[in-house]
Formats: sequence, structure tokens, C-alpha cells
Amino acid sequence: MSKLTLIEHKSFVRSLVYCLVVLTGLHIAVTVVFADSIMQSVSPPLAKLFYLDHENNIPAFFNMLLLLIVAAISYFIYVFSKKNGEPTFHWLFICLVFLFLAIDETISIHERVNLLIYNKGWRSDGFFKFLWIVPYVLFALVFLLVSFRLLKSLPRKTRNGFVLAGTVYVLGAAGFEMIGGKIIDTYGMDNVLYLTSATLEEVLEMTGLIIFIHYQLDYLDMKLGAR
Repeated sequence: MSKLTLIEHKSFVRSLVYCLVVLTGLHIAVTVVFADSIMQSVSPPLAKLFYLDHENNIPAFFNMLLLLIVAAISYFIYVFSKKNGEPTFHWLFICLVFLFLAIDETISIHERVNLLIYNKGWRSDGFFKFLWIVPYVLFALVFLLVSFRLLKSLPRKTRNGFVLAGTVYVLGAAGFEMIGGKIIDTYGMDNVLYLTSATLEEVLEMTGLIIFIHYQLDYLDMKLGAR
């Protein structure tokens, strides 16, 4: 049963990777074909549908789906651990965090936070042009502190995988968002540098989530195999 589960989870993760590759390819294609329109912020419908830096399109839906998958697997591990009398708080916490991030991806809570901060009269530029990064990075640190005990208790392979996934995700979500802010302040949005930064931001986010899903399922497979 464990071997079958392992094969199934690897096939599932491989399918997610294929989806990401296809979406990235379509993004690059519409970026090349409609480069002038995109850089002038007047993207045609086809470009809006596949351009990674737009909201409420196919890549954004895929990103939201990945976040929901992480939340669902975390909840399953929470239920499984609870039945076995193991500590469960961390898995429930992870589930709720990624559920919030999925909602954020859908209704752009971080953009509303940014607008709220601007309306309070707070402004910044350069790497901190998008001020929503500050509260989100602080929350990421809290998330790391809360999850530290869980990380210590995990097998080395799982722990290293989770750390890798988190590093890739934060590098995209916060790191390249900050780089994008600096590029906008220096050169504006109508240039190849910003297009490249925005692409790397979204691809790294989704890559980090897929890595996390892989190691979550691998960990769950180990737990099921140990029953």
C-alpha cells in the first residue's frame, strides 16, 4: 500500500510540475507576442488570461489551487496525527495559514493592506515600495517560530525539503516583489527587467509550493507505511 501511495503521489506532483511548465511557457509566449501592450498596461484578453503578473486568471487560479492543496494535505496530516495521539497544533496552524493565503490569492488581501497603509499616509520606495511586504514578512517570521518545534521533530529529509520549499517560496513572494519595487522606482514597469522579475516571482512561488506538496506527501506516505 505504501509503495502504491508513493507512486501515486509522485505522479500527482509530476502533473503539477507539467502544469507549471505549460503555464510558464504560455506566459512567455504571450509576453513575447504582446510585449508592447503588456508594458503599456493595456494587455489584450489572451495576454490577461495567461500573464503571470495579472490577478484572476489561469495562473492565479493554479497558484490558489496549490495553496489549497497544501492546506488540505496539512489538515489530513492533522487528522491522522490526532488519531494517533501525536501533537497536532502545528499542522492545523499550517492548514489555516495556507487557507488564508489561498483566500488572499483570490481576493488580493495584500493589495488591500497596501492600500490601507498608503491611505494612512505611509509611503516608501525602492525595495519597500510595496509596504504590504513588511507585515507579511513579520508574519512569516512568526510562522517560522511557531513551526520550529515541528521542523525539529521531522525526519531530516522532510525537514530539509520543507526548508527548501519555504526558502524558494519566500524568495519569490517577498524577495522578487522587493526587487520588482526597486525596478519600478528606477526604470518603471515598461521594461524587460520588470517583466523578468515578475515572472521569476510567480514561478518561484509556485515552485516552492510544489516542492512543499511533494515533501508533505512523502512524509504522509512514511506515516502511512509505518502504521
